[in-house]
Amino acid sequence: MCGISTWYRIAAQTGVAWILKPEGNLRGELVNQLRREWERLRETTPEVPIHVELAAVEWIDPKGETLLSEMCSAGVRVDSTERRPGRSSKTQAGLGRADEPTA
Repeated sequence: MCGISTWYRIAAQTGVAWILKPEGNLRGELVNQLRREWERLRETTPEVPIHVELAAVEWIDPKGETLLSEMCSAGVRVDSTERRPGRSSKTQAGLGRADEPTA
């Protein structure tokens, strides 16, 4: 499955935040979709922090890396902490280059 889920999280210790969860390979249209959603949330609710969870992302292309870097520079928290067998070092370590996906 590919796409982006958007969640509004309310937590006692961390407060409120928008959570963006892309799934699949972060490339092509999925990068565009993530950018549009991020820009929409920044415009409509600029006071609410935004977090991106990469746990369901298998691979990130250079345009996806650029977008995530832009988001980090703008104060978005990017989490890539969940490790699963078979995942690229790209999604395991956070930002950095990865080879093309094999599947």
